[in-house]
Amino acid sequence: MPTRSPTTTTSKTATRAADLERLLTIREVAELEATSTKTIRRRIDAGELPAMKSGRQLRIRPQDLRAYRLQKLLGQ
Repeated sequence: MPTRSPTTTTSKTATRAADLERLLTIREVAELEATSTKTIRRRIDAGELPAMKSGRQLRIRPQDLRAYRLQKLLGQ
């Protein structure tokens, strides 16, 4: 009887969950930046910090926060 090596399978749900990224709330970004939520909202309104709507809430992608921090660091 031939032996097979075990294969790993992932469900579609597990694959989709792995593809999703964690989005940050305005409050979380404010805490990370040591500033107020009002300041973060002003940065979003000014177009300095990209944000996306999730229902009625705004969310910030971690890579957008990193890019914002880098721009701030470089003085741009």
